[in-house]
Amino acid sequence: MTRVVRFHEYGPADVLRIDDIEVPAPAADEVQIAVRAIGLNRAEVMFRNGAYLQEAEFPSRLGYEAAGTVKAIGSDVSGFAEGDAVSVIPTLDMSRWSTYGEIINIPARYVVKHPAALSFEKAAASWMQYVTAWGALIDQAKVTAEEFVIVSAASSSVGIAAIQVARSVKATVIATTRTNAKAQALTDAGAHHVIATADGDLAARVKEITGGKGARVVFDPIGGPAIAQFAEVMAVGGILLEYGALSPDDGPFPQFAVLGKSLTIKGYLYTEIVGDDDALARAKAFITEGLESGKLDPLVSRTFPFDQIQGSDPLPRVQRADRQDRRDCLICYREGSKGSLDIKWAWQSSDYDCHISVRAERTAPSGFGFAHRTTAFERRHPAFRLPARPTSGHSYLFPRFPTSDVGSSCE
Repeated sequence: MTRVVRFHEYGPADVLRIDDIEVPAPAADEVQIAVRAIGLNRAEVMFRNGAYLQEAEFPSRLGYEAAGTVKAIGSDVSGFAEGDAVSVIPTLDMSRWSTYGEIINIPARYVVKHPAALSFEKAAASWMQYVTAWGALIDQAKVTAEEFVIVSAASSSVGIAAIQVARSVKATVIATTRTNAKAQALTDAGAHHVIATADGDLAARVKEITGGKGARVVFDPIGGPAIAQFAEVMAVGGILLEYGALSPDDGPFPQFAVLGKSLTIKGYLYTEIVGDDDALARAKAFITEGLESGKLDPLVSRTFPFDQIQGSDPLPRVQRADRQDRRDCLICYREGSKGSLDIKWAWQSSDYDCHISVRAERTAPSGFGFAHRTTAFERRHPAFRLPARPTSGHSYLFPRFPTSDVGSSCE
């Protein structure tokens, strides 16, 4: 028997359990790993909350990243031996090939022998962020020396990785963040320039930094209105790679900037890299060399014992309506009329967003679920928009709200 983490229902970190199960021998194409460290990712939190691209089948396992030593190999696997120090690249199915466990089986194509000097903790915090950043900046945008690259929401793990990846090819990095609170940390992380978008003029600063040329590459997880804002400061022939949707708002399509400067706006997922053998091989080579040379250096903010998995949420813990220590985020709001908005709980997860768990009681069923009527609160705060048919128990990302407009307490 081995200990693994599973959840039997959607919810906050409290739903995670450590269960004893039998782990089978590795399949022919798999490597069995004795885990020494696991990485924690936003995607796993979204999966656990029922807000991810993939749905869980309960009881479900989870986890994308890990590092440890090879315990056994499948009959078709070569290049690995028992005792090798290895780390795991996020697979295409975290439920099937999960990493939250003491013993795990992972297909060999997602297993890498990492540099000997790299700690297991840093190895377990490497591959999601660096594969994501490398695929966008190097494989697709073809960033080269002396080019200007804007990395937005730059204080995230992928943002820090993007700064390091761009610097490793001698590009100039312009990091953006909402306020100046994180400016020094981003400078320390390697950004050549930092722009606080809430405190300064983005267009003027980018024009000044680039000598009027604009940035050829923008790497952005925000989306919404930010796309048009970034399009205005891009260079002729530039490319914007959109890898997230932190903003819930629809933004205008910047047609004049796109036409006038021949811009490319592309949605991007890390699965484009891990699902392609050739691209994945190039990513492994680039990232392994960067880790070996020190050009890429994962930042680990905290570590937790395995037994404390419920307290190791990479996002702040859920704060119920009776807690007052997160006043900068909507804690609870209920519109009051039957069949309209009913938010059960929320918590702040970054400069840009809140996670909202919706207990949906909707009216007007229309074949595919329950329609959602716009509430007065939503009209007062245009940035807040639930999907037309929100799913009960799911989490959604929204900007922060003024607590002065918070409604009645949740039950």
